[in-house]
Amino acid sequence: MKKGLLATSALVGASLLGAPAMAAAPTVADNLALTIVGTMRSTLLVYNQDQAGGGSDSGRGFTFRGNDESEIRFLARGRADNGLSYGFDVEVQTQTNDSSNADEVWFFIESPTLGRVEIGDQDDAPDRMMVNGEDAQAGRGGMDFDVSTGDMITLTDISFVDESRVTLSGDASKIIYFTPRWAGFQFGASFTPDTGQDGGDAADDGNDDFEDVIGFGINYQNTFSGARVTLAGIFQTGTSNDGAGGENEDLQIWGFGGSVVYAGFTLAAGYVDAGDTGLVPAVAAAGVDAGQWWDIGLMYTTGPWDFSVGYFSGWASNAGAADDSTNTRYAASATYRVAPGWVLAGDIIWFDVENRDGSAGDDVDGWMFVLSSTLTF
Repeated sequence: MKKGLLATSALVGASLLGAPAMAAAPTVADNLALTIVGTMRSTLLVYNQDQAGGGSDSGRGFTFRGNDESEIRFLARGRADNGLSYGFDVEVQTQTNDSSNADEVWFFIESPTLGRVEIGDQDDAPDRMMVNGEDAQAGRGGMDFDVSTGDMITLTDISFVDESRVTLSGDASKIIYFTPRWAGFQFGASFTPDTGQDGGDAADDGNDDFEDVIGFGINYQNTFSGARVTLAGIFQTGTSNDGAGGENEDLQIWGFGGSVVYAGFTLAAGYVDAGDTGLVPAVAAAGVDAGQWWDIGLMYTTGPWDFSVGYFSGWASNAGAADDSTNTRYAASATYRVAPGWVLAGDIIWFDVENRDGSAGDDVDGWMFVLSSTLTF
């Protein structure tokens, strides 16, 4: 919903030698145009999991979340006479049990010839430029498993292969730069002083994370014979800051992916490798790594419907003769746009996790059905 332009006014009055002066006519200067958008999502989950030793930890096997995502965003935009664009975004969390008052808060300056600079709490350049299987997923994007949230499906910590992450800086405070797109190519870079700090806790030293994190991304888009092709490559590096007197391995992540859109079909895939990121040096020397993953998705869009299938495979090497930790997921999803601002989404997800956290035989497998209703304005 667009709000009116903010305005300032000036009133000038004076007197000279006792004679009244004419007051200048009020003036209105164009300022930032404000748009307010909001999202509210309700979700029903039915799930089942079997853990190592034949046990089951599915609880009652279903849950209803009347408000699992609720937020309001304020988007302010302005444009100078010289063509320079500027503005800011504030994303306010409105869930009743959310302990944080905001998610992403950042501002930008953009020139059509020089590119775009963003400063604040926002996802980094490589994360936003990467392409992977989730770009061809309907529903809630079942492959990324964002609906597991621990209290329903017990994955424990299996390092980087817990979910299909691309980078590790999240919404920590950073500066980001994107070039204009030239001949189909766009470049991006970002710098994050500390992955444990954002606008609300900038004074925190942020131990047990990474410092001086630099990320790069390159993205190519073009159309060939009616097919829209996108290719991407990303790299992120940073210094370990574990605060325990002996630093862990530094951050180093790289990946690539691509997608093709043609005649209603979208095919997308990606691969990411985290190397030895964050591991204790002695552990890394024994042959353990932080993990890697790849995924692929296929989606078909017709009218108000999207249908998709997807596959995700992540693994991390363990020391000695221990088998790899693995995380495998299959998803079938659908989206239906009921009316303007109202979307129904469904996912069926099957998962199989073996040797969680490097512990041989610590396995869990199961399935999950997710039905969501999302309202936006």
